[in-house]
Amino acid sequence: MLFKNIKKNFESQLPDTQRIVSTSRGSRRQSNVLFNYVVPALGQVNKEAAIDRWELLQAAATGNIELLRSKLSKGSDVDARISVGAHVAGFFGNVFTYSDVPKDLPNSYVTPLHYAILNGHPEVAALLIYRKAQVNAKSNQGYTPLHLAAGTGCKDIAELLIETGANINVTSATGVTPLHLAAEQGHLHLVQLLILEGAKFNEMTEVFDFKEDLSQNYTKTHFIHRWTPLHFAINGNHFDVVKKMLHIGMALGIDFISPLEVAKEDFFRRIIKFFSSLSEPLDPYSFRLLSDLATKKKCSEALTKMMNKYRY
Repeated sequence: MLFKNIKKNFESQLPDTQRIVSTSRGSRRQSNVLFNYVVPALGQVNKEAAIDRWELLQAAATGNIELLRSKLSKGSDVDARISVGAHVAGFFGNVFTYSDVPKDLPNSYVTPLHYAILNGHPEVAALLIYRKAQVNAKSNQGYTPLHLAAGTGCKDIAELLIETGANINVTSATGVTPLHLAAEQGHLHLVQLLILEGAKFNEMTEVFDFKEDLSQNYTKTHFIHRWTPLHFAINGNHFDVVKKMLHIGMALGIDFISPLEVAKEDFFRRIIKFFSSLSEPLDPYSFRLLSDLATKKKCSEALTKMMNKYRY
């Protein structure tokens, strides 16, 4: 649910393909007409430069690598960003959502690299990185290209981002790290890569309850709790990811029992079965916590084999 909301927010910020940006003559004329009214309202001095930014973002989002390569060779900004005021949103049918951007982060918007990764165009993303795109550029909510690579499962691009200086433990405005998104989406290869590269295993993010609002996309309603990447993996029933993270958590002495509170009963039984298969037993304290949780979830019978095996 977390990455779904992030993706929805990013998509809402991209100019409408049919109404605004196109290389066809008719649509370009329409863009010019719109900019005669909109650009002055945005405070844009150069109308053509503004159109160029939109076309560059659209090329990255749609995977049009030839157009992108052509525009970059002619001097287009590889980190082209658009800052659009909330008062313009109604004009375009609420496709822009920049009203919540902090005033002290005037450049904290979405770049072509964000859209190339989000929409699954690794060759475009690689070109942008090669052209020195900012690998740590943050969106208005604090998400970087590595966040999106982790969420979409694009390991090759994630590796390239890391090699070119991407921050492994970068956090969004609510504390979301790339590892949170990789775990939530069940991308084991990304989880392994990020942990190997030094991702913080126990970083917490704020989790909110969302309700869909067609006029404002997903609106934050109220705070629920704070979750680690392991919480997200368990909540998503990603067993292979959970097993890997449990092995690491146990080795590092990190609290790995509390996240099991979000596990559904059937999944919780699978976790107990996993603990029973280990060559080394849980320490008495962890077992007591697990036992209390099993009682709470009405799964006490699942502990019987484990108790007999290790003679707790």
